[in-house]
Amino acid sequence: MEFPLAPPSLPSPPPPFQVFWRSELVSERDENVLAVRADAHTEAALLEILERFCSAFAARDADGVIQLFAPDADVVMVTSEESLLRGLDEVRAFLRRYAQGDTRYSWTWDRRDFSAAGGVGWLLAEGTETSATET
Repeated sequence: MEFPLAPPSLPSPPPPFQVFWRSELVSERDENVLAVRADAHTEAALLEILERFCSAFAARDADGVIQLFAPDADVVMVTSEESLLRGLDEVRAFLRRYAQGDTRYSWTWDRRDFSAAGGVGWLLAEGTETSATET
């Protein structure tokens, strides 16, 4: 989705919210580029992180998931069990509760969209969540 550039006198809009949607703001003159498709290297790195996240989550490895985040990460996570988790402390607490539970989750991804802006890359993964309760 493309949006027209803001007039120069207005501040540039912030980068897109990484969890809910992806928007691209690209100038015809290649100025003020906020988000663009990620290059192959960035795409591969993001895909590896997604795979490590899913593997650690399925294994109930809370520490393995947390290690994927930068120590000062500004995190907002959406889960099927709880409302929005904001910050690493809430994510860590959720993962520890999940690791002690009897439900295991996994995902099959139908679509993955990769974007980057400067030194930041992100992806939007759409797919099917599967849950299984262990007895």
